[in-house]
Amino acid sequence: MIIKILRIDNSFFQTYHIDMARKLISILYILLLGFFASSVSGQGIDQNQRFVCIKPISCIDSQTRRANLDARCEGYARLNQLVKKYEDAPEGKTKAEVKEAGELGTKLGHSARITTDAETKPIPNTETYIIECFGKSKYLPNSVCTTGDPAVDREPFGYTTALAQLKDKLQYKFEGLHVTDGNNVQQPRMTDGSGNFREKLEWQRTTNPNLGAVSSILRGVNFYSAAEAGVGNEGGQQQGTIDFETADKTCVKIKWDPTGRVFDANTLEPIKGAIVTLEQLLSDGTYSKLDLGGFTAFINPQITDSDGVFNFAVPNGSYRLVISKSGYVQTDAIEKINHNYSTIYSNIYPLETGERIIQRGQVELRDIPMSPVGRSQNNEPEIMEMFETLNKANGVLQINGRVSHPYANVRALNGATVLKSVRADKFGIFEMNIDQRMYKPTSAISYEVEKGPLTGLVSFIHKLFPSLIKDVAAATKSNFTTEPIPNYLEGYAYDLSGNILPNATAGVYVYGSTKPYYKVQTDDKGFFKMTSENLPDVPYTLGYTTSGGATTSLKPSIFLQQNEEYLNKSEVDLFVYKDTQGRTYEQSTNQNSKSNPSVDGQNPVVQESVGNNIIVTVLILVLLIVILAGVLGAYLYKKKHQAPIVQ
Repeated sequence: MIIKILRIDNSFFQTYHIDMARKLISILYILLLGFFASSVSGQGIDQNQRFVCIKPISCIDSQTRRANLDARCEGYARLNQLVKKYEDAPEGKTKAEVKEAGELGTKLGHSARITTDAETKPIPNTETYIIECFGKSKYLPNSVCTTGDPAVDREPFGYTTALAQLKDKLQYKFEGLHVTDGNNVQQPRMTDGSGNFREKLEWQRTTNPNLGAVSSILRGVNFYSAAEAGVGNEGGQQQGTIDFETADKTCVKIKWDPTGRVFDANTLEPIKGAIVTLEQLLSDGTYSKLDLGGFTAFINPQITDSDGVFNFAVPNGSYRLVISKSGYVQTDAIEKINHNYSTIYSNIYPLETGERIIQRGQVELRDIPMSPVGRSQNNEPEIMEMFETLNKANGVLQINGRVSHPYANVRALNGATVLKSVRADKFGIFEMNIDQRMYKPTSAISYEVEKGPLTGLVSFIHKLFPSLIKDVAAATKSNFTTEPIPNYLEGYAYDLSGNILPNATAGVYVYGSTKPYYKVQTDDKGFFKMTSENLPDVPYTLGYTTSGGATTSLKPSIFLQQNEEYLNKSEVDLFVYKDTQGRTYEQSTNQNSKSNPSVDGQNPVVQESVGNNIIVTVLILVLLIVILAGVLGAYLYKKKHQAPIVQ
């Protein structure tokens, strides 16, 4: 009995240590597999973002209101049938027919066939998110982008509130992403081997027409890992899988022009707060307020904003406009309008066009003068919307915007220094290019708007020689500010208290996004670099995450301020294009090389971090091997020295 027990114990001891050895070997194998897998992939599951331009082609011709042949929006060919049906008999339609034609026409008027940009295509054979981005405006304090679906927004941006914000501020309604048969499809969409979408796609949305010509841009968003981008290739001359040379490209804006403005007959300034009602001519000869059954994209009446704009997208028919504004009456004679009106406005309603508006297949433009009862009301000029884009090729900040007043002066200020002054056109549209190296980048750019002369000889001279005519009115300080957009990042990561952040993750984030556009690791001194091809061309913030999980978010101006001494001492210019090999954009282009994010030569900090990880992993493996050897050694020693078993 005793001998049996001894045999059982010995067998158990032997089996136990063999099992332990096998388990340890399995653990070592898994760790080694994971180690080598992570070494190959570089960043594991962490991926970077890449933005490209998506080219929109309006589904409807702005003049004929028929389907745009260039767009090939086959899913909406039904509009042409409706146009043809009603263009010869614009009156006498039933309410159901009016609603059908109005809804379809309005939707199609806010639809676009989307294609890839030939020079900035998405990554081939890759899932691509299509997003619509609105610039900052008087309605939106900052730029906002959406896929049209809150659940899908979480994937590229990490948030779900964009659509709700756009709905609240712009009465934005996403009608859908369609294939050309009219059926909705879900995001993301796959690209083919050339980086084009595999289907013919159409983007459809509407906004509140009271807001006038609200513009937007469409972009494609890809995710890529370091390995996909060509990590491991020797040098920058090797061809990677992703082309990042999008430095000098500007995305095409989507904009639907307004169909009229209400303006002061004396000053020629737009009128804010005018109520514009559209009435339809009925078969009995009377007029009635047009109602499209609560269709969200159609608002009647409309109340003009500071730009005086109104916009009705309606089916063919006969209509009239009824306008009211406290302190004003509708002007009853052309002679009562300042004679300079023709330089800004056209199709004066009803004095030049008549009261009845007959729409038969084209947009009908009407500008409406009103005469003040007493003195003209003062309507301060303001910036209505603005887009900020960095031309990465030359480091120039491109500002495209719209102001409320025609021929208004727009100035960009850095403190008290005027960086740039431009004059808007008659629609209030302006453009300005700002060399970021010409101002103190540690503070934001502010803007002010000033009315330009619209009447008399002064107006004529101002149009020919704007510099000769100085301030004609007090400038209005805008609440718009612009942060610098560095073209290259190099420096130290600090928290907001000025503490250095060693061995932290440094990332750049497109405004509003909680997912990094690109990220690297800081070294043990908090130092890091990010080259130009890995940075976005739109405003972004910086974010740091320490090994302990603490986070810091800061604007680029704060980063520049914190690193001002280092940048000056090292003569580092963050506003020029600098790729992974230290080349300028011109050098990179001339050498016909496409720079890809790469650990080699791109960021020694990343290499150092990877090296540190390798050392830690090797130490763990060595420790496990020692433990395994100890267990096996103990087993062999005990087996060798145990007393022989007597049978």
